[in-house]
Amino acid sequence: MSSVQGEIQAFEEKMGLPKDFYMSLLSEGDWSFLIKLHALFEAAASHILTIRLGNGRLEGPFSYLELSNKNYGKATLLKELGAITGDQKKFIQALSELRNQLVHKIGNVAFSLDEHVERMNKDQLKSFASKFGHTFDDPMSIQGQSVSRVKFVKENPKLAIWVTASDVLACILVEETFAEVEKAKRELLERQAHMSTKIFESLSLFKSTVQTENEPNR
Repeated sequence: MSSVQGEIQAFEEKMGLPKDFYMSLLSEGDWSFLIKLHALFEAAASHILTIRLGNGRLEGPFSYLELSNKNYGKATLLKELGAITGDQKKFIQALSELRNQLVHKIGNVAFSLDEHVERMNKDQLKSFASKFGHTFDDPMSIQGQSVSRVKFVKENPKLAIWVTASDVLACILVEETFAEVEKAKRELLERQAHMSTKIFESLSLFKSTVQTENEPNR
């Protein structure tokens, strides 16, 4: 199991999701795939922000915060905390934009990613591939053949989004391990500081006692 898969599966279990929930998204229709994928990022962002800020009571309020608001969204906060890169933030924002186009109209349940990219002009397709396929090399090698990122994403939009999303999601989730390590370091430093204080107090008391005993009787 790769570290990416491990991070995602651990999060699935923590959130009470069905086993292999993320893997099963590939078999969903495109509308359901995008809605569920976005919901997963919403939950992951709220969870990690709560951990990074060290206050479990914030998870509820964070759940109401928009994921991709450019000024104060969860993706912006994650970027400012160094949890994600600029390209990863752009991916999340692009996912939110696509999700928002679909979620408010029931007629969009038949949405097709293949048809969506087919309608794009050259510049739109290049932008789409840059945002949703930034994790891929350009060009990439597939069975010994050199394939441009734009071509791969155009021919495999759902797979490209899924693979890139797994990379971004794992990067977010690894922050929990980072936060746990930082917490352990802080606790260790606090214990060391407390121990140093106790040792200093004991030495001071010992020195004071010795001085008192060595003073001549008056």
